[in-house]
Amino acid sequence: MPTSTFRYLCGLTVLLTHVVAVAFILISTRFSDIRDKVGSILIVAPITLVYASTFMRYVVNNATPEGGRGRRDTLDIMAAATMYFVVIVFCASLLFVVVKFTFLSANQVNEFKMWLGASETAFGALISLVFDRLFGVQPEGRAQSARNLAANQQ
Repeated sequence: MPTSTFRYLCGLTVLLTHVVAVAFILISTRFSDIRDKVGSILIVAPITLVYASTFMRYVVNNATPEGGRGRRDTLDIMAAATMYFVVIVFCASLLFVVVKFTFLSANQVNEFKMWLGASETAFGALISLVFDRLFGVQPEGRAQSARNLAANQQ
């Protein structure tokens, strides 16, 4: 699988899941106090900002195609499947907790916040590994090409 395609797939999945989760919390009528609603959003917001800003930095830095690329960077299909499995489980658990509270259950607000925090925390480390690999680490070949290009321009 082309690396850039997989980066967009993972980044958009996490970003859209968090946007939907925040939207569901915003439209929920289950909160009796606005502070509980804002507090719930603030549980989701830090993770959203970390991953969304990392993904958006990648998008902005790669808005134009690289010229002269002789080969396409690819990921091993098993590695990609494993990383995307982690992303999907994280996103599904987040949406499950939010949808269950917002539309399906009689849980109290404090229980919702507890499960929301547990969901965000439980997968935070695993997602950070995936996002570090996809967006924070530059493969050595590309880093060397960038150094060579910079040296040639001087």
